[in-house]
Amino acid sequence: MSTTLRCRSAIFVSLLTACAGSVWAIETTSRGLDIADIINANPLYEMGLTGSTASIINVEAGLASTSHAALQHVSGSYFGSGGLSSTSSHATAVAFAMAGRGSTVGTRGIAYNAALYSGSIANSISGNSFTLTSATLRDGLASPLVQRNFDVVNMSWGNSSGSTWLNHAIDASARRTNTTMVVSSGNNGYRTNSVGSPARAFNSITVGALASELNGYSSTASFSSGGPVVLTNPNNSGQSLGVYAAVDIVAPGQDLTLASSSNNAYSGNWRGTSFAAPVVAGGASLLVDAGRQLVGGRSTDPRVIKAAMLNSARKNSGWNNGQALTGGVVRTTQALDYATGAGILDVANAYNQLTQGQTDLSAATAAIESVGWDFNSVNEFATIDYRFGGLLDAGETITATLTWFSEANWSVYDNWNTFSTSAGTLQNLDLSVWSVDELGNADELIAESVSPVGSTEHLSFDIAEAGEYLLRVENAGVVYDLIGSNGRTDFALAWQTGELFDQPVPTPGGMVLCSIAALVALRRRR
Repeated sequence: MSTTLRCRSAIFVSLLTACAGSVWAIETTSRGLDIADIINANPLYEMGLTGSTASIINVEAGLASTSHAALQHVSGSYFGSGGLSSTSSHATAVAFAMAGRGSTVGTRGIAYNAALYSGSIANSISGNSFTLTSATLRDGLASPLVQRNFDVVNMSWGNSSGSTWLNHAIDASARRTNTTMVVSSGNNGYRTNSVGSPARAFNSITVGALASELNGYSSTASFSSGGPVVLTNPNNSGQSLGVYAAVDIVAPGQDLTLASSSNNAYSGNWRGTSFAAPVVAGGASLLVDAGRQLVGGRSTDPRVIKAAMLNSARKNSGWNNGQALTGGVVRTTQALDYATGAGILDVANAYNQLTQGQTDLSAATAAIESVGWDFNSVNEFATIDYRFGGLLDAGETITATLTWFSEANWSVYDNWNTFSTSAGTLQNLDLSVWSVDELGNADELIAESVSPVGSTEHLSFDIAEAGEYLLRVENAGVVYDLIGSNGRTDFALAWQTGELFDQPVPTPGGMVLCSIAALVALRRRR
């Protein structure tokens, strides 16, 4: 099933704010808060990893202001035919959070040496709303991705209801261009289906917000969207295929000091998932930089970046992905916490996950080390096993994350004048842990993450008994298939045993868019 947009079909979008009072009534003095320190990114800077080999673009309604001293390095701006080329305070603040290039702590973004771009998808803005057309969407998002091969895209917008077209458009963009897509979850609080679109997309990293520094950014902000999301069959909108956790990870999203669009100022008290997402996008750019300089291979693939980031996230107090001991087996059908995903972003831990231990196994390996990742493919109804070398101790923690893409697609006709998307195919991959017998084969099932829908499985639990163990990836069949796929699916798997790293190990030598068929209220997430 596809939905077609034509250039003259306008979509109404309203802006969404979590700020008290007037949208623009914010502090005008800098508090100099070092978000990089909070997400543990400073150790990467000390190793010279600042995003210098990565490219990142912020796409929303309006462009980042290049008149601000910290954003004069914006390398290019994209806006659609008939679209707006005007700057906005929201876009300026978001771009700064990703990759602002100030001279001191508190005046620079996370990946401050990344190549930074800005894209606008609006053709009109009125007060707290804007409109877009397929032409502005094409030229502000899809076309730039094809032209420039960006490493990371940030999208701090979304609607409060599920737009299947929009989800498919984001999924197709990630898959067709192999780009890490980062999306804010929304500011609708916690409830079923609170997370709207495009935050429901499978092939992106959906980001929730942590509350202010007053509590150490250790808990979810009350406005941050979270909760179970019901997936309907794209071939039958009346049929539910199950529920899944849309939020993947959380980052600081309150009491932030960011660039203002006027007078080189820095404004405080920014809050919203709009600003948590670019923090994660900046972190993803640092990982791309590390992978490109130190690892190579598939280390910059968006599935690998997502698996490494989620597997290394710090578990917040009360983290709960629904794991329960049933019949001697730790089992979850949820995979992630509905509010915080895999937990709190920790860039240094993610660096270790990406660069230390085994990386991108190129051939069959007799045993895996205690930390590593792999990019691989599994046929439908087949399994691939990863056996740990040596004994694991009782009480030792196994953390593992499996990520893959839905095969959503886009099509363009008439020199891009017609732009359509399709749900494509979604395979159901499962992740499990097994004990190993004396012959090195899987013996007893110990734990499993078996979500009915989604594109992530995640386990984090303590082993009850010392022994040998293995991880198993299983392609359990199709969730839906509109294109006749052969079922073979690429995936990334990240794992580690024991406690997460606190500091990196130096390497030697160095809101909102719209549904297409109807007017949909969409809002920026502030």
